[in-house]
Amino acid sequence: MAKRSRKTSQHRVAKELSAAQVEAKFQHALACHQQGNLAEAQSAYQEILQSHPKNFDALHLLGVIASQTNNHARAVELIGDAIEVIPDNAMAHYNRGFAYQELGQLESSIASYDRAIAANPNYGQAYSNRGAALQELKQWNAAVADYDRAILIDPADADAYSNRGFALKEQNRLEEAVASCDKAIEIKPDHAVAYYNRGNALRLLKHLDAAIESYSRSAAIKPDYAEALTNRGVALRDLRRLNESVESFNEAIAANPDYAEAHSNRGISLQQLKQLDAAVENYDRSIAIRPDYAEAHFNKSLALLSRGDFVNGWKLYEWRWRKEGFGSEPLATTRPRWDTGDENQRLLIWAEQGLGDEIMFGKLLSRARQISSELLVQIDSRLIPLFERSMPEIAFLSKESGVDESSYERHMPMGSLPMYLCRSDDEFKTIESGYLSADKERAAGIRRQFASDDVKLCGISWRSKNEKSGSDRSLELKDFVGTLDKTNGLRLVNLQYGNTEQEIAEVKETSGVDVLCCDEVDNFYDIDGLASMIDACDLVISIDNSTAHLAGALGKPTWVLLPFSSEWRWLHDRDDSLWYSSLKLYRQPNSGDWSSVLARIGTDLARIR
Repeated sequence: MAKRSRKTSQHRVAKELSAAQVEAKFQHALACHQQGNLAEAQSAYQEILQSHPKNFDALHLLGVIASQTNNHARAVELIGDAIEVIPDNAMAHYNRGFAYQELGQLESSIASYDRAIAANPNYGQAYSNRGAALQELKQWNAAVADYDRAILIDPADADAYSNRGFALKEQNRLEEAVASCDKAIEIKPDHAVAYYNRGNALRLLKHLDAAIESYSRSAAIKPDYAEALTNRGVALRDLRRLNESVESFNEAIAANPDYAEAHSNRGISLQQLKQLDAAVENYDRSIAIRPDYAEAHFNKSLALLSRGDFVNGWKLYEWRWRKEGFGSEPLATTRPRWDTGDENQRLLIWAEQGLGDEIMFGKLLSRARQISSELLVQIDSRLIPLFERSMPEIAFLSKESGVDESSYERHMPMGSLPMYLCRSDDEFKTIESGYLSADKERAAGIRRQFASDDVKLCGISWRSKNEKSGSDRSLELKDFVGTLDKTNGLRLVNLQYGNTEQEIAEVKETSGVDVLCCDEVDNFYDIDGLASMIDACDLVISIDNSTAHLAGALGKPTWVLLPFSSEWRWLHDRDDSLWYSSLKLYRQPNSGDWSSVLARIGTDLARIR
């Protein structure tokens, strides 16, 4: 958060006043101004201007009062009149820059600061405030350069250090950001904004306890600091301290009932506590305060989908494109988007999210083929061999390559298909579940490699690489196999993507459990090979990752281990999946409780042994 200084000039500049009466009035006005008696000062400045309409000091300082009383448009006008009298007065350009900045007219603000600096190259505060304006324009390098210059001129400028910390954080220079905020706090120990900016950098560094402490210090200095209280709630949620996070959001809302971000974030924590109705109420409050708040609309969509309200949930899911950090951009095309009534058009469906999402939404492609004269689908290139074999009537091409607009008449993002095709449980059930077909010959070869006919193969996957929620979904392999190995006659097959060699070797050394690997298949790049490995297994047991989606799409009996607060796609408190009929869901009864889930897995394995 950038903090702009409101330091202003209140000393005489012009010396052309010669009338004793005007001089006396000016001194009286200046004294009132310095004492904070703005109404009396304003009246005196106005009297001076009645007899001397071109008086620089009266125009300038009357403009300063306008800015101090939040009439920034009037401030720009009055200070502009003063500048016409003395064009190169640095303080006047600085004060007009501040007024422009408060009006949100950042380019004009920067231009005024430029003039101030040209008139006085050692004007540290002008550099600092210009840095804040550049920061609002997300010109981070230029902002840091200005803060550096401000600090060089005035090493005690705590605001410049704090703002510099914010800009460095936005550049992902997180350690430097913390150090800059620390310097601001060293200069000014009660700098609430510096503690807040420091907390933001620490949170991104995953130093969550330190971030919480920093936010708390910020809020202790400034008890109504809703932003600090809200971000403390976010850090508490990241630590899975959900009830504490809700309390922090409560404090933020008490400090500022109209802070939309606090309501939305409280909704997220309540949603993770499985209080879906309360979560939706919070999203609604957030949206009422800020109707264009995409984050709240999108979060509400996930809550509605989680509780099975598909009609309203899918509509709000369209807000994903306006959500900050969604991670995908809409297709750049002049062709119109498909809508009801556009049947029998050549349709392009384009992938927009991760591999697991593409597999899941791929369930709807055969139905989409029925509403188009010709269907072209862009997907991850790793999926093309598998999808081409399974859906030969559809043309697939890599999403990494462009598509000539002449090849289609309408288009649709893949994640928007359910809005038209999956509006109820019954509509889900009318669409086939095992819609992908593995290479049977390759699967048979893998089966022969791993087992004889009387041995059961169980494919396992235990880790998610998702940056936001992967740690909550993932298990340690040693914990996983500790349950599975209790079932005699079951051979474990590695379906986990990524580098697993050391982990598998350590498990074998410590427990004697052998997890079989297929050297000819790269589980990350060779998805068609991974599909054959899954097909070769009798059962798949996986956490929530793309392997679970692939196994479900292949129709393979699959047990999926879910965290207490699972993703919207698995709905709420169900042990079956609308997306994949062959899946059975095992949910944590309490946050972080994998032992109960693994105990149920062990019991169910014993039954089918």
